[in-house]
Amino acid sequence: MFQMTEPFHVGVIVADLEAAMAHYSRATGLTWHSIQERDVTLRVGDDLVDTHVIFDYSVEGPVQLELIQGLPGTPWDAAVHGGLDHSGHWSDDLAGDTAAVLSRGWEFLYSGTDDGAMAGFCFFMTPTGQRVELLDTSMRPMFERWFAGGDFDEAD
Repeated sequence: MFQMTEPFHVGVIVADLEAAMAHYSRATGLTWHSIQERDVTLRVGDDLVDTHVIFDYSVEGPVQLELIQGLPGTPWDAAVHGGLDHSGHWSDDLAGDTAAVLSRGWEFLYSGTDDGAMAGFCFFMTPTGQRVELLDTSMRPMFERWFAGGDFDEAD
């Protein structure tokens, strides 16, 4: 059974990433890793959708703040989803945890893909209206490398 015992981040969608980073730095003292831009293919229902995402994470934790620039027409469109968007949690068994939360009434929104199959991360809507992201722990080395000052790339 999936348990939300390993929180990783809180995601906030913003219209202007650099302005939001500057705001949070002034208001809270947060500092940031390097901004990431990625072309990603998402699984949305039975469809594969090519999109673009721009994001950054705070250095400070233990639960980081993720800022996502809400580009129009993406699942992170600031005009639709601006503000506090989701909580992100590590999953040791993404497929199993997905099945578990779906069986409890969560709605699948979209996921990352690998050759068209669900991979990396999944977004859900809970029955009470919260958006939750599960991230496969296989992605942890990518984040650790990026957080240590390296590139945010696929596993070596």
